[in-house]
Formats: sequence, structure tokens, C-alpha cells
Amino acid sequence: MSIRVDAHPIFYTNREPPAYHAAIRLSEEHRKQLIAASEKARTAIRDKFKAGFELLTKGANVALYESSVARASMRGISSGAHAELVPRFLRQGSVAYNLALEPCYPLVQEVDIDDGVYFPMSFVEGNRPALTVEGMFLTVENALKELCASEGWILLDSNHPKRKSNCVRILLGDGAHLDLPLYAIPNDQFVVLEKNMKAAMEAHYSLSQAINKHPIDPDSIQLAHRDEGWVLSDPRILNDWFKNQKSAFSELSAVCRYLKGWRDFTWPNGGPSSICLMACAVAALKTFDSSQYQSRHDLLMLEVSAALPKLFLERIPNPALKNGDGNLDSGWDAEGMRTEYVEKAQKFSDDLSSALTRTADRNEIVRKLTMIFGNRIPSAFWNITIGGSATASVMATEPDKQPLAQVTPHISA
Repeated sequence: MSIRVDAHPIFYTNREPPAYHAAIRLSEEHRKQLIAASEKARTAIRDKFKAGFELLTKGANVALYESSVARASMRGISSGAHAELVPRFLRQGSVAYNLALEPCYPLVQEVDIDDGVYFPMSFVEGNRPALTVEGMFLTVENALKELCASEGWILLDSNHPKRKSNCVRILLGDGAHLDLPLYAIPNDQFVVLEKNMKAAMEAHYSLSQAINKHPIDPDSIQLAHRDEGWVLSDPRILNDWFKNQKSAFSELSAVCRYLKGWRDFTWPNGGPSSICLMACAVAALKTFDSSQYQSRHDLLMLEVSAALPKLFLERIPNPALKNGDGNLDSGWDAEGMRTEYVEKAQKFSDDLSSALTRTADRNEIVRKLTMIFGNRIPSAFWNITIGGSATASVMATEPDKQPLAQVTPHISA
């Protein structure tokens, strides 16, 4: 028999104590610290590039150019002929989408900020950037070394065993890191990018709105990848996709945060990627009328969690790639992850259903939700309604506000 429970205030409320949604979101102080760090990195890269490309590659022991023709084409930039074409930056990822969370396990999890670095580039044979991927990474890493040393940050450069294949990573300390994916964009398209930025600043509208006025060819942007070389990659595709989905599903951002919070608690290390959870959130919201749950996030997540196991069983298209060229679940079967993900998603659904439809004790509901999402679930059982109106339950006799026992799951080494 299903029990009528209203646990929405545990997920989302303006009451005290703060609800789960507020508890997991990246704090404003932490966000400002990340933005400040990225601004320092931007300044270092911009200033070093202005000072001269050749200075950043002096003594390099890697091939810098695709060919002698490519080398000649880059000399214009280093000699100042294109001095106005300094790097430009576009923030992307969870901070840009306002989906960043505080780490659930600060000792093993980190919050990150992604800042795309766009370089003007002459393109040569086969529509390849004139500079090699090795040269691109070397340039940026050299530009950042002095800053990292002065700030006490750790630069995971090309010689570091934990370097990232698709970006330059800086460990900022205090459970945070900065990722800098490097993009090459043809000089003429770079000029368009400059116009977009100037227009956005002058007209006080977003960069994406400016880009709609002055479109950039998506096939002209290439990402530096240490293993695969230059690869076509336009981060605006994911940005536009998420923006469109948010217009269709008003509660999408909240659902994404709840799923990420569940993932971070369930997997101290690893788990489905954030973009995978974003794609599954959209797919799940398409299976029912989510508009009726704007003020009932408990029931919203009940529906979403019920759809998750089936979604994990199927192919998950990558919304960041055009024409469905690639899946977010690639490698799940070979590495044995799909079975684990499906089993834990099913447990998520079953446990949430147990808490919200088969439990009549408010303390027990909070305990069960804490076992699913972790200790950031508030212990405010008095905000839960069983049966009658929320007002009636909250205005009942003053509850014994004793905190529940904390959940301490095993964290693998």
C-alpha cells in the first residue's frame, strides 16, 4: 500500500535548516575563488603570448610546427604582425552551466572550473592548425609556470605522470582544480570571435547571443588532444543543447544537481560522468510530464530514478557531438561498469521508492534519504508531511530536533 508523503522540503525549501539542494551547491565564496584563479591564469597566458610566441618556445625539444610553411605562417603572430590577436577565453563546464557542487568527500573529490583558451592560428595542409599539439601545450604550460610557482599551485604539464590528455590542469589546492582546454581557431574566425565578445560587452547581452548575430563555423574549431592530435570540437554545441533543454524542462538544473549529488555520494571515486547524467536527466524528463512537479522535487526524483536503470542499459548519445557521432557509455561494457551502474541505479530507484511511498515514520524517511544521498540531507524530519497538509504537520507539537546518526560509507583507496 502506497503512503502519501510530501518530502519536498527536504530537497528544496526556504526554511531552516537548508535543504539538500542548497547544501550541495557550490558556495558563492568557493565560486569566486575559482573565478579569481581562472582570471589569474588568463592574465598569465595573455601577457606571455603578447610578449612573444618565440619566447615561450625557446629551447623546445618538440616539433612545434606542422611544416616549414606552417612555421612561416606563425611568424607573423610572434613578430607582432597580428599583435591584436591575443588569446581569448570562454568559460565552460559545470561552473558555466551553474551545476557545480561542493565535494561530497573533500579528501578525494574536487570541484573544477573549465576555461577554454582560443588561439588564433594559421591553418595549413589538410585544414590542420599550423602549430603542433605538442607545441600548443608547451606554449601554454610555459606561460603558466611562473604563476603556478608564485601561487603554490601544481601544474600538471607534459612531463607530469598525471597530466590530462585534453587540457592543461592546475591543482589549486583546497579540493579544487582548473582545467584549460586549448582550441585553435582560424585567424578569420578569430576576428569574428573578437567581434562577438566586443558586441556582448557593449550591448550587455550574452556571448551566445552575440555569436548568433555573427556565427562562427563549428567545423573551424579544433581541440588540442595529447594522444589524438587536433580534433574537431566545438564546446558551444553542448552549451546550446543544455540551454535549449532548460527552456523545455524548468526543473532540469535541479535534477542534474540531485543526480550528481547521488553520484558523488555513491562513488567517492568515479561513477557516471556529469555530462552522462545531464543527458540521462533530459531523457528521463521526456518520459513524463515534469511540469506538475515544480513544487514536488521528491516526486520528481522518484520518476527520474525509476527511468535511470533502463537509460543506463542503453546507448547514451553524446549531445556535444553532432549527428550522434559517439556515445557517453563508450567503454562501459568492456570495463565492466555497465552492470555496476545499472545495479546501483536500480538500488537508487528502489530505495527512494521505499523512503517516499512505503515509510510512515518521518525520522525513518530522513534516515533512508540519508542512506541514498549522504549526510547533506537535512535532519529536519518535522518538515515532512505524511497524509495531511504540510502546514498541519509543521505546526504540530515542537519536534525533538536531535540530529540523526551520520552515515560513513567505505571509501576505497
